[in-house]
Amino acid sequence: MVGSRVIQVPAADDWQAVLDDGMTTEPAGDLTAGTDADAERRRLLVLVSRLYYLDGRQKTQISDALGISRFKVARCLNEARRIGMVSVTIHAGAPLNAMSAQLSKHLGLKHAQVIEVYGSEADVRATVGQATGSYLSRVLTEGDVLGIGWGRTLNAMLDGLDRLPQVEIFGLAGRFKADNSNSAAELIRRAVALTGGPAKALSAPFFIDDARRAAALRHQLDIAGFINDF
Repeated sequence: MVGSRVIQVPAADDWQAVLDDGMTTEPAGDLTAGTDADAERRRLLVLVSRLYYLDGRQKTQISDALGISRFKVARCLNEARRIGMVSVTIHAGAPLNAMSAQLSKHLGLKHAQVIEVYGSEADVRATVGQATGSYLSRVLTEGDVLGIGWGRTLNAMLDGLDRLPQVEIFGLAGRFKADNSNSAAELIRRAVALTGGPAKALSAPFFIDDARRAAALRHQLDIAGFINDF
C-alpha cells in the first residue's frame, strides 16, 4: 500500500533490545504525522500497553524495566487509550440468580432471569438480547411454540443466534406501524430462518380502543383459532 508503514512490535521480553536500538522514551506530538520519532513513540506505547494489560506488570515494574518514570508509564497508558490503540471491553450479562428466583416467585413465573449490565442503552439492549437468545437456545426443543412480539431488543436477541430447534413461531404483536428493521413481520421472518419451522401471525391491530370491536374480533375464526392454538 502506498505510503503505509509496518511497525514491528517486539515481544514483551525483548524490551531492553528495543531501548538499546535507540528508541526514545520521550513524548511525541501528533502520532499520525508518520515521522521516525512518531513510529518509535507508537512502539513504546504498544510495548508499555502489552506489559501492563497483557503481562499484568505493575506500573512501577514497567518503570524500572524501561528506565522511565512511573508517571511517564501512566501517560503512555492514557495516550494509548486516547488514540484508540488500546480499548477496554467489559463483558457484562452475568446472571443474578438470587434476584432471578425472587422475581420468578413474585410474578408467579416458571423462570425469570435478571442479568447485570453496564454501558449505554445500546450496550444494555445488546446484552439483554444476547442473554435472551442464549436462554432460548438452551430451553427450546423441537415441536415447541415460540411467541414473538417486536422491538429492538428482540432483534438483538436474533443477532446472536445462528440456529434454533424447529419450533412453530407465533407473531403476537398484531399489525402496527414500525420501522422495517424492527417490525413484527421482520422478526418473524428472521425467526423462521433460524428454526425452519412454520409461522403464524395475529391478523388484528396491535391496539384497539373500542371494547366491543375487540370482543367482536376475538370471535373471528382466524383470530380465535390463533388464540386457541397459542
